[in-house]
Amino acid sequence: MTNEEAIQRLVYDGEDTMTLIAIAKNNANVLKAAVTRYFTGSEVCEKALLILPIRISRRVKYFVRGHDVADLWIEECVEMECRRLRNEFEAHESQRRGVTVLLRPGLDRFVAWPEKCSDSDEENLRSPGMLPLANEGRWN
Repeated sequence: MTNEEAIQRLVYDGEDTMTLIAIAKNNANVLKAAVTRYFTGSEVCEKALLILPIRISRRVKYFVRGHDVADLWIEECVEMECRRLRNEFEAHESQRRGVTVLLRPGLDRFVAWPEKCSDSDEENLRSPGMLPLANEGRWN
């Protein structure tokens, strides 16, 4: 089964196990390369390899037949989903350590925020654009 056929089958049944396996087998090198770029540790990498085909199946509604090339589209999806998984993983790890992770408005990076903060810190947190930078010890 080609990637384009697999995508078309997933449009009708997003949980088709055989199609998900076909996507994983057809794109094994792409999946492994992306996972090793974004994650470390064998257990985390194995989980990511299992999650990625499912994440791809949720994005098939964005595939435009005749416009998108299936192989390239899947590569782009894998990269995007790896970035998303990495951000989710980092947020989970930060929360586990007692630090809340926030996205600074206008920037594509996360800022760590301590769980316990003073009243003035909480007030600044509610004001847009008033989040601390990770490399600064003061407010903007």
